[in-house]
Amino acid sequence: MKISLITATWNAEESLPLMVQSLAEQRIDRSQLEWIVLDGGSSDDTLGVIERSGFKPDCLISESDEGLYDALNKGVRLATGDVVGFLHADDFLSDSSTHTNSNDRRPQNRGGNNQEKDLGPSHLTTAPDQGTNQTSCPSDTTAKLHPTNRDP
Repeated sequence: MKISLITATWNAEESLPLMVQSLAEQRIDRSQLEWIVLDGGSSDDTLGVIERSGFKPDCLISESDEGLYDALNKGVRLATGDVVGFLHADDFLSDSSTHTNSNDRRPQNRGGNNQEKDLGPSHLTTAPDQGTNQTSCPSDTTAKLHPTNRDP
């Protein structure tokens, strides 16, 4: 199962190193993890932090955007994983032994309401064509980010 993690950044040079380190320390086959970074045109050293890290994103785009949700929606459109998640610049992942141990001690459901809820957006917005300042992604990325309006 492939996991896509989307990170939206903007001037995140101070918080980003811990997040990237936690991602690099995960015990998962790298071919099963896709990391997509959408930077809103940072003016600090956010891109330098990413470039100097030992863990490179599969897709890095730096361009002005309409804000956090616009960037996250772009990431969702680019994701190719079976599971898609968001890992923000000031978040970090626990190591896999912590996760495994906490799952072992998770209380059993004792009857209450256990229905799954859809927490995702009801629709995705189309990003305006703003031109890409920096992109290091697969060649079909631009079409996914800025689809042509095909109204009849």
